[in-house]
Amino acid sequence: MESTKTFDINLLINELSRTNKLQQAGGEQYILSLSLDEYVVEAEIIEYIKKISEATKLRKILEIFEQSKKEISQGKKLSDDIIDEFQEKMNQIISINAKQDFDSIAQVAQDLLTMLRNQQYSYDIKGITTGFDKLNHMTSGLQKGDLIILAARPSMGKTAFALNLAKNACDAKKNVVFFSLEMSSQQLVARLLSLETMIDASIFKKPGALTKDHWIRIKASIDNKINKYNLLIEDSGTIKLNEMIWKLQRLKRKKEQIDLIIIDYLQLINSSSKTRNENRQVEVSIISRKLKQLARELDTPIIALSQLSREVEKREKKTPQLSDLRESGSIEQDADIVMFLHRESYYASKKTNDNIQDSQLIIAKHRNGPIGEISMSFDLATGNFFEKSNSLQSFENKDDYGE
Repeated sequence: MESTKTFDINLLINELSRTNKLQQAGGEQYILSLSLDEYVVEAEIIEYIKKISEATKLRKILEIFEQSKKEISQGKKLSDDIIDEFQEKMNQIISINAKQDFDSIAQVAQDLLTMLRNQQYSYDIKGITTGFDKLNHMTSGLQKGDLIILAARPSMGKTAFALNLAKNACDAKKNVVFFSLEMSSQQLVARLLSLETMIDASIFKKPGALTKDHWIRIKASIDNKINKYNLLIEDSGTIKLNEMIWKLQRLKRKKEQIDLIIIDYLQLINSSSKTRNENRQVEVSIISRKLKQLARELDTPIIALSQLSREVEKREKKTPQLSDLRESGSIEQDADIVMFLHRESYYASKKTNDNIQDSQLIIAKHRNGPIGEISMSFDLATGNFFEKSNSLQSFENKDDYGE
């Protein structure tokens, strides 16, 4: 039986007036004429508001098209500039989780209480598993809406570690989107195959060196694991931030579940034409801020890899610290978690030929949790990372990493 719950028509008129949509809806007299004794069925009101909202969106889209058409005919702007502005305006319209109202503290507190009660006896991690027990322990998994920065100097294994995280999430049946701005999708999958099969990654560059055993392992890995992964790869090396946002929003609108987004790497993202003439620090700040906003909008963790400057190598102690990010705009400020990868052996005067090397994963900033260091082993040949036993060292003092 249809609900007969009533709705005060004056509330609707006030809301339409507040949002400057009253005249578009037909005016106050027309709205009043829809009611009987100033009351209507709530379901009808909700449907009517949806129609108004849809009409408003269509009108705004038409305005954007007309503006772009005008700029094209005037011939004063480059095509890239027009596209950038068009995409940015469209992104604003199709913002998926745009909130119209404030949250009541009473409702938020009640929701929090319900969540705590539901999870009171659950010891599982609350976010997306990283596949590393100690990292899961420190973060409780990768949390929805978080921007996570994974930063290091070149050759420390950023992409390899990001692939470990992607693989582990896929193993847990999660849906992962990987933006690879430095490597092609085939190169990325070859690295993933190396992780899965434990075959030296360099061999994939010379197929003639693959043995019968290699082929068996590769075929089994593709058939039994990789083909079943929910992993989407975007390898446009010149992708702009607005395009990235557009593609992710389109996936969301198609009801595609996105559990984890990885971007390799942040400094390679092209900014919009509006910021093209800004200094690079300002550009990176804009990019990191928009990535944080996107993580919240999509309600999905975003891992953005970041390159550290050469300043790290000018110090006697090469361990990265938060101050190394401050030259990269507001990355440190926008991030919920900042993780550094560091291999002391990389700077050793006497190099070793060992494929397995010590590596440190340093959690230097954690907005909602502890900071500390996890000792790991890094297999240079296959790209696999492994946590060492008794390797977790937590720090109470945030000054340990320059904060």
